[in-house]
Amino acid sequence: MANRKSISVFFAAISAATTLAMPTFAQAQTAEVASGVVTGTSLGGGEWQYNINLTNNSSADNANTTIGTFWFSWAPGEDFMEAFPTNVVAPTGWTAAITGRAHAGDGNAIQFVALSTDLLHAGSSLGGFQFDSTETPAQLAAPSSFFQNEAETQSAAFVGAPSSDTTEGGDVFTLSVVNGSITPTPPPPTGGGTTGGGTGGNTQGGTQGGTPPAVPLPAASSQALAALIGLGLLAAGRKLIKRPARD
Repeated sequence: MANRKSISVFFAAISAATTLAMPTFAQAQTAEVASGVVTGTSLGGGEWQYNINLTNNSSADNANTTIGTFWFSWAPGEDFMEAFPTNVVAPTGWTAAITGRAHAGDGNAIQFVALSTDLLHAGSSLGGFQFDSTETPAQLAAPSSFFQNEAETQSAAFVGAPSSDTTEGGDVFTLSVVNGSITPTPPPPTGGGTTGGGTGGNTQGGTQGGTPPAVPLPAASSQALAALIGLGLLAAGRKLIKRPARD
């Protein structure tokens, strides 16, 4: 009995030593950092076209910071878009698939996946993600009516294939929405029309074809003085003319 116990202890010690001696291979943490902008353009008839520009903001470019999957309006088990997207287009080297509608309380999402040769690397941006929808930019930018009112543009990025990150949800981020159909009001023109306090095509206080320019104060005083002297001389001349001639 004692021998059996000794043998068991011996094998247990060997097993523990083997376990300690075996190298451990920890999976590298994925660290991609994504951001994006959605620009909406009215197509008329209540239809909008949306174009997405995706950016990889990762600080280093390596196998753990690329973006190979961009899952728009999605979180694990949740799809946020309220209207079903149509005319979905992916950039060259990427594919697109609509996901969601798994049940009555589920919305819609779009899964964009890159070929292994077309991953989005750190410091790069990519456009060409496109879809049409009946949702307005204001609706798309608002919280979704599904899943505790999460932001409708909340999305996820993965370094490669879907769910390839060390975290289930990948890099979670929210895209901003811009209404491309609103033309900004240009500021009023400045310069070129007025100089020195005039209006229109004025130059230094005058107007073209209108009221003559104002006379500066020193010049006005000189003119008034000259006018008074002229009146005095005129009056004196008249007196001389009226005086009778002496014999």
